[in-house]
Amino acid sequence: VYGLDKEWMLKHPEMEHWTIREQYEIVNQNGGMVIHAHPFRDRPYIPKIRLFPKLVNGVEGYNACNDEDENRQAFLYAKQYELPITAGADSHHPDIIPCGIQVEKKFDSIDDYVQLIKNRGHINLIYT
Repeated sequence: VYGLDKEWMLKHPEMEHWTIREQYEIVNQNGGMVIHAHPFRDRPYIPKIRLFPKLVNGVEGYNACNDEDENRQAFLYAKQYELPITAGADSHHPDIIPCGIQVEKKFDSIDDYVQLIKNRGHINLIYT
């Protein structure tokens, strides 16, 4: 979820119990967006892969912590549903190779990123 600040989230503790649909609708109604992060990540702590192409604003098509097949599936999924594609590094680990997005104009705020995705603006993916 992007575009909702800490103050907003603290005022809405019920968000922890929203359905996927409620999350998408309420986040979007309040100026935010939902990006499906690493949708095909296959790890023991993820019980099953669940896709909601009509309830996300975009898909993380490349994640530096995923293997090539997981990223390929995510990229194809985004393309199939004509969803904007982002990239991320899961920068919880300093040794991860940087990746992300490159845009034409520097963002002044998170709202610029939200609007870029929602308006399907031009993004270059940076990954190896």
